[in-house]
Order: sequence, then C-alpha cells, then structure tokens
Amino acid sequence: MSRNAAQAAQPEAGHDGYLPERLARAAEAVGRLIDQGLATRGVAPSVLDAAGDPPMEAVQLARAYEAALLVNFSPSEVQTLRRLLARVEAAAQRLAVRAPPATP
Repeated sequence: MSRNAAQAAQPEAGHDGYLPERLARAAEAVGRLIDQGLATRGVAPSVLDAAGDPPMEAVQLARAYEAALLVNFSPSEVQTLRRLLARVEAAAQRLAVRAPPATP
C-alpha cells in the first residue's frame, strides 16, 4: 500500500475512515461496470498518483466536505445514513456482478 493509501486508511480525529473506504469500494464497482461494457470512462485528467492513490490533499478535502455535510446530523442519524448507504452500495455491487458481459 502506498503512503497516501496508508494515510487515507488512517482516520483523523473525528473521522472513522468511512468516506475513503466507501469511495474505494464504489470505484471498484464502477470499474467492474466499465470492464463489462456497461459504463465508459469520460475524458478527464487523472488525479491519482503512480500507485493509483488520490493525493492527500484530495483525501483531506473529501474528509472536510464529509464533515461539513454531516455537521447538522446527530450521531444516530449519521449511523443510519451510513447503514443505508452501505445497503445501496451492496445493491450496486450485486448488479455489477450479475450484469452480463457486453458484446463487442
């Protein structure tokens, strides 16, 4: 694991690492959809480093954005939101696995 990935996996004070972990899983699911021909990549410059990790600045920005979004939620509401997002993610992954391969 590269330095950025290791740092991203370590939660900062007030964060439990949820967002980077979920983003990584979502990226894997999207990758499977692309591999199956069900989605395509847009033309955009890569923000990943040579090891395939986002720069720490992007990770920190994502964590700050997450904190700003959740500031008015109670701890139980955040827990409910994360549980529901995990269910949505699991459903998306099941769809990606079940989807038939695209024919050229």
